[in-house]
Amino acid sequence: MKSAFRFVSVTAAALALTFTLGCAPPAPPEVDTSTEMVEPSSNTTTSAETPMTEEPAGE
Repeated sequence: MKSAFRFVSVTAAALALTFTLGCAPPAPPEVDTSTEMVEPSSNTTTSAETPMTEEPAGE
């Protein structure tokens, strides 16, 4: 009888501890999902306008 009481006591303590501390994983970080388009400024160039330059290989 003592072993059954001890089992119930330990189980109740474990459940109380679980519900107190929580067992859910931490919430994921917030991610910015805005769909606003950024207007290019007048001083930027697109990849088609960027001149191709070749740099010599490092020695």
